[in-house]
Amino acid sequence: MEIRRRVLAAVDALEEPYRTTVVLRFFEGHLPAKIASLQGIPVKTVKTRLSRALAQLRSDLDRSHENRRSAWAVQVAAI
Repeated sequence: MEIRRRVLAAVDALEEPYRTTVVLRFFEGHLPAKIASLQGIPVKTVKTRLSRALAQLRSDLDRSHENRRSAWAVQVAAI
């Protein structure tokens, strides 16, 4: 449960438009084309936002786990 709270907090801490894009993709399950349609932007922009947001989330979670990705990555994969 703790890792889930940390992931949710990290997502919540993302700046817009990254937060909304991540929520639409990973919490609501929309594909990039659907997100692009909903947001009125190109699919490439959605993919760029997701890439940047995931890099930020990895960095934040690494930092909160003493730069040991293995400490959190396996737990996230199980969610």
